[in-house]
Amino acid sequence: MTLIPAATYSRKRQAYRYEDPGVELTIAPTQTGDLPYLGHFKGILPGTAPLALPKAINLRKFEIICRSVFSDCIRASRAGVLTHQHLANLKQVVSAIVHWKMASQGGRAKRNVTNVLALWNDGTPADLLRAYEERNLSMFRIAGIRIPTASAFMRFLFPESFGIMDSRVVNLTQAEKITTLSVRQDGYISDTSGNVRKF
Repeated sequence: MTLIPAATYSRKRQAYRYEDPGVELTIAPTQTGDLPYLGHFKGILPGTAPLALPKAINLRKFEIICRSVFSDCIRASRAGVLTHQHLANLKQVVSAIVHWKMASQGGRAKRNVTNVLALWNDGTPADLLRAYEERNLSMFRIAGIRIPTASAFMRFLFPESFGIMDSRVVNLTQAEKITTLSVRQDGYISDTSGNVRKF
């Protein structure tokens, strides 16, 4: 069943491009790792990275990096060999997702990443890994992260099942009666348990 004609979706989707040529992450090998991509990456782009940005990656490669790092951490945790490097890779992926999602909002990207890292504690990795295992949007709301950014975690970790749910999506889907989320007066999604359930 098609909720929105493909041409309409494409036109509206391409009017806003999720990209961030400034986001950086470094993924290093781990002792349990089966990580397909290692190294330093700078820039997450919607399509093929241009030659002018040799360290940039596209969204598909970033999806693979996100899933492989979370899976690697879960395997290591279950085996009792979760190392500092596993946790460093996890922080890199979490920071990159937050930065990428907030990139269109000026200085908020760096501020939100700084906030997530400042509030990171010994329990944060376990909370994130449990959120991943349970596919739990609400549990990705760490350190002030609200539904739109938490939905970015779902989008990158489970791209076959979830998409971003933010004001741009809601503006379209509410008008088409596809979603019925509660929205603030400024058009942003209310960060409520009811909206988490609806997502």
